Amino acid sequence: RLQPVASFKLFMTMDIGARVPVSLLATSQLVVYEPPASIKSSLERSLTKIPAEVMDRGPNERSRLHVLLAWMHSVILARLRYTPLGWSKQYEFSETDFSNALD
Repeated sequence: RLQPVASFKLFMTMDIGARVPVSLLATSQLVVYEPPASIKSSLERSLTKIPAEVMDRGPNERSRLHVLLAWMHSVILARLRYTPLGWSKQYEFSETDFSNALD
């Protein structure tokens, strides 16, 4: 017979829906992340995630590319709300994608 281990932790990521058991949600610690509602707030949030030393590094074109990347990230996040209308495949474009693109 299996014995529970007190130090065991399970991290799961999922979309909350009707198929997720309510008992699982009730006994779990939940962290809910929702992206900002508008492009402007998403753009501001993305720009604040770029460290100042990264933005100040030369050449000047690099900081312009960072702003362009933040704008593209904001537009894609806003567009994901309309997945059935504007995209042929669903793709979760996340903060990790944004961070990797900065490097």
